[in-house]
Amino acid sequence: MLQRPAAAPFSTPQPSTPEQLGRRARRAWLLFAAIALAIATAALYGAGLYGRTTEVGALAAQG
Repeated sequence: MLQRPAAAPFSTPQPSTPEQLGRRARRAWLLFAAIALAIATAALYGAGLYGRTTEVGALAAQG
C-alpha cells in the first residue's frame, strides 16, 4: 500500500523563483503563439480553397 512519508504529511508547494516564473511565462507565450499561428494558417488555407472553388464555379457558369 502506498503511504506518504511521515516527515511531510501536508507539504505545501514551494514558492516559485523569478527564473521559474519567467520560464513558465515564456512557455505559455510560445504555446499561445504556436496555436495562433496554426489557426491563422488554417484560416488562410481555407480562404484560399474557398476562393478557388468560387472562381472555378464562376468560370463554369460563364461557359
